Amino acid sequence: MPKNYLLIGLTGSGKSRILKNIELLGHQVIDLEAICSHTGSSFGGLNSRFILSQNEFEQLLKQKITLLIDSKNVWSEFKGNNLGNLKIPNWFSDWQENSLKVWIDTSQSLRIANILEDYQHITIMQFEEIIDKMKLRMSKQHFENAKVCLSANNRTGFIEWMIAHFDESPTYKNLRKSVDFTLKIDSGDYSEATFRLLQNII
Repeated sequence: MPKNYLLIGLTGSGKSRILKNIELLGHQVIDLEAICSHTGSSFGGLNSRFILSQNEFEQLLKQKITLLIDSKNVWSEFKGNNLGNLKIPNWFSDWQENSLKVWIDTSQSLRIANILEDYQHITIMQFEEIIDKMKLRMSKQHFENAKVCLSANNRTGFIEWMIAHFDESPTYKNLRKSVDFTLKIDSGDYSEATFRLLQNII
């Protein structure tokens, strides 16, 4: 019987890298980032080429679902309830909930390196604009230290404080309770990690 798999993990763990590798190897994926041109993080919508309406997003997602082959496994990546201003449809949230969950376990240093690479195009000014909008959602310590790092052009320190903020989300703690498989990644070789995942889970 074909199965549905959901990649989950902390911010910067490399879920998107694994998903893209899985697709390159010929497996079926539902790539929400590709559909709506947004990574799902607080910085994900910056420099996007286009902005979808909620209706357009849901129509594209449904079209993607209809093209899937029922006899083959399907992979996706957990994105919470929203992607920027777009809401994940309830029916797709149910699909995620009923999927087998794979936890991507990576070190903090690798997570920071991944985020720095993914957001190297974002300017300090853009970071400042976004974090100011997040002020009420962050602890005073996280916010103030992140701002100090930005003022010193310390991107690494800024990312350290941001993931400290994101890691406190109860969503991650709840997801960890329902993990079916854990993929440990000790290096940045996501191709090797993808092969290892597929060999052990399928």
